[in-house]
Amino acid sequence: MTDTKVPDSGLARAVALNEEIKRVIGVAFKANLMALNAILLAKRAGASATGFRVLSTELREFIAQLQETMIRLRGQTQDMVRAVTEEVRQRRVGRSLSLAAEALVADRSPHGDALDAVLLSRARVEALRLQRFETIDRALRGTLGDAADLSQFGAVLARTAKIEAVYGGDFSKSLTEVALDFDAIIQDIIGAIDALRRTQNGGMKA
Repeated sequence: MTDTKVPDSGLARAVALNEEIKRVIGVAFKANLMALNAILLAKRAGASATGFRVLSTELREFIAQLQETMIRLRGQTQDMVRAVTEEVRQRRVGRSLSLAAEALVADRSPHGDALDAVLLSRARVEALRLQRFETIDRALRGTLGDAADLSQFGAVLARTAKIEAVYGGDFSKSLTEVALDFDAIIQDIIGAIDALRRTQNGGMKA
């Protein structure tokens, strides 16, 4: 592997991703409490809000799935940090070996062949590390795609909740306000996930 941007940009990207993930988890926690309150409100509204209560339950399940996806994504960013840290360490070793090789060549040392074998072995290891970067990159992109699809499903639930709120009888105004809050928070989640995808857009490839 040549001296690429992987260590420099990879670590910065991991930090940025982690900050965005924390933001999504925070919003999801708030949305979960909101969904629980919506369920309680729908129960008070009675039979006229049955549809809204069902949707509120679905929204809670959606939030749980989103939180699981964010936890998986956070684990993958930690994998990225470990991989980048190891890459930085290995490059320092590689530079030292290269300097040693140059010195041996200059001195016409008989140990040059042995060092060449070591450098060849390291080249193979570097190729494996590059594959690991690419594997982490694919996993991150896949998880971010899952999160984006999930957030769009949440948006559908929020829109449907606004429709169902109209049929809430005396509680329709309160239910509508809750549905609007739902919609706003889902849009916030969508925006955060879009930011995550933009951050990862450069990938981890050299």
